[in-house]
Amino acid sequence: MELQKKTLAITGAGGFIGLRMVQRAQDLGMEVRGLELSPENAERARQNGAKVIVGDICDSGAVKALCQGADILFHTAAIKKETGKWDLFYRVNVEGCHIVARAAREAQVKRFIHLSSVAV
Repeated sequence: MELQKKTLAITGAGGFIGLRMVQRAQDLGMEVRGLELSPENAERARQNGAKVIVGDICDSGAVKALCQGADILFHTAAIKKETGKWDLFYRVNVEGCHIVARAAREAQVKRFIHLSSVAV
């Protein structure tokens, strides 16, 4: 798979791992798209060359837009705090992952990579 001509989509594109992935993919000559909940983090990813949608991974419309035309999808978005409300963790980490995987499958993304966290 020649990377220079590939389109990489990243959920959580402005986060710690996502932003490094944006930078590396840009170095490899890939087109990079991202989905980021935080407008400030989205701007950081844009400053590194990504086209970023500000939105939630639980918003199927935003996720579908991210996946359209992507060859590879890295799913890094998650709630990673040590404490909090169970329903938020479940909505984002379980239901959000299902939404992202379904959108990637429907868009015929060739590679889907789900990353976890050292917090796990």
